[in-house]
Amino acid sequence: AFRLASQLSTTASNVTDATASFVQAGFTQSESESLAKTSITLQSISDNAMEMSDSTSFLTSTLKSFNLTAGQGEHVINSINEVSNKYALTSNDLTDNLGKVSGVANEAGVSFEQLLGLMTASVEKTRNASKSANAFKSIFINLQQMDASGTIPKLTKQFDEFGIKMTDQNGATKSAYDLLNELSVAYKKVSDSTDVEKQNKMKKLLEDIGGKY
Repeated sequence: AFRLASQLSTTASNVTDATASFVQAGFTQSESESLAKTSITLQSISDNAMEMSDSTSFLTSTLKSFNLTAGQGEHVINSINEVSNKYALTSNDLTDNLGKVSGVANEAGVSFEQLLGLMTASVEKTRNASKSANAFKSIFINLQQMDASGTIPKLTKQFDEFGIKMTDQNGATKSAYDLLNELSVAYKKVSDSTDVEKQNKMKKLLEDIGGKY
């Protein structure tokens, strides 16, 4: 712990506390030591001050939510750092808010990388990471909702209006990411048209997907 603390310019207690947190979360001792290093690195590259407990909590929830291995922890923080360096948002915008939606995102078939991309685009536009996370949470939940029979997605008929199938060949609901991509193409086509009825149907669909957001 002292050697690692010296290498990372932190305290030995930070190293032992972080390691203990990961062990408590179910990781092995070896994995926990590696994740402690990753967590301390995240704390050091954070754009704004970040508590060690917040760093370990973010890494734990992200890895668990997306069923990622301890070895992918470094990929997570590298992705956060790269995005915050390239785009108009801070690493804290992401670390403070991804956890609000990561569990729901995974259930909706959205990967960590896809969620990061969606959040980045949204935060750049809205300048509000918390609102973006809550909006995506509503969107993912609404896209996964089934109808009264429990056999098909609730919004199937509305998606059909635009030639989009909500289910794959096996009858499973497509990932929310794929549905949003297909919908964005349809949205542009409808927006560029003069079909007012279609435009109104698209507006209603977007309201039903986004909820209050």
